[in-house]
Amino acid sequence: TWALLNFQKEDAAKQGREYSVVLTCFWASIISVVLLALIYVGLAFSAANHNASLVNVPREQILIHLSFIILHSKLALVSNIAIALACFTTAL
Repeated sequence: TWALLNFQKEDAAKQGREYSVVLTCFWASIISVVLLALIYVGLAFSAANHNASLVNVPREQILIHLSFIILHSKLALVSNIAIALACFTTAL
C-alpha cells in the first residue's frame, strides 16, 4: 500500500500536479464499499433463490448449507474454510 501511495505521489510530481492522500483514500473507500455491497447482494440473492432448502437451518449455519447446496461437497469445503478464516480475522 505504501509503495502504491509513493508511486502515485511521484507520478503526480512528474505531471506537475498536487497529490492528495485524502482523495486517494476516499476513492479506495468508494471502491471497497461498492465491492462489499455486491458481495452482500449476491449472498442475499443466493439465499433467496434457495430459501426452500434453508427453512429449518439455524441462522449461524446458513452460509455453510448454502455453500453445500451451490458448490457441492468438494468445493464447499474450500468455501467453508474461507468462511472460517473470514470469521476468525473479523474476530481479531
